[in-house]
Amino acid sequence: MKGIISGVCAIALLVSANTLNADYNAKLPIEVKSKNTQHALKTVKTEYYISLCSEVEKLNRWAFYTSLCDQNYFLTLEGKNKIKEKQKIRKIIKQLNKTITISKKRMSDKNFAKFGNADSNVYYSSLATKNILETILDEDFMKITGGFDTSLFKEDFDIIEYGKSIEAVYKNITNEEKQEFALIRERAEEYECLFQI
Repeated sequence: MKGIISGVCAIALLVSANTLNADYNAKLPIEVKSKNTQHALKTVKTEYYISLCSEVEKLNRWAFYTSLCDQNYFLTLEGKNKIKEKQKIRKIIKQLNKTITISKKRMSDKNFAKFGNADSNVYYSSLATKNILETILDEDFMKITGGFDTSLFKEDFDIIEYGKSIEAVYKNITNEEKQEFALIRERAEEYECLFQI
């Protein structure tokens, strides 16, 4: 029962994170692409924007840890419940993808320099959270590996550094390797079907 309760809490938390990410992704006056961009930037209070970014990062951190602590939640669900919960997580991943795209863009925009590392913290914490969620949704991976070793994620664990390492991995995987991974997965599914016959 504990697993289901914490799993439900994780879903609720992720829905909150989704809402906050939507706020971050909203068209701010900063996004104006005209001669008035500098003026629009001045209308956004620095402390408000940094606070919003900090809240997104904190909620990403909570979603990351809550999902990690109850990583086998989806393996306990069956039928329609599993489908519904997975759909919720996929929507959250979709929102995280938007957040990742927008924060990456803002990181390289000199107009956002006054906000310090606020956008980069959103970017890397979102990458880390997305990685955990995608991995947990991969039931084959979870069954084969048993999931993440939670002892690696101690109190001093840095989600931002984890996000940076995820980015480095993404950059180093070539298209050819991606195709090889897809082929391996496809063959594994074929073999699984053979064994079920």
